[in-house]
Amino acid sequence: MALDPVDEERGALRVLPGSHRDGVGPPVDFLQPGFVDPALSWGDDAVTVDAEPGDVVFFGPRLWH
Repeated sequence: MALDPVDEERGALRVLPGSHRDGVGPPVDFLQPGFVDPALSWGDDAVTVDAEPGDVVFFGPRLWH
């Protein structure tokens, strides 16, 4: 739930539409040396989820965010 207005400039949630259909990927160690966040390669495919105070966003655990 958003407590303050959020948009792309204020660090809004970004999701990759359709990524929930790709199935479960292999485990990833986000703390490993040299880890590169896959979100950096999403480019224009990602969607920013803007929110106003009181807005609630629900999504499934398989959606890349």
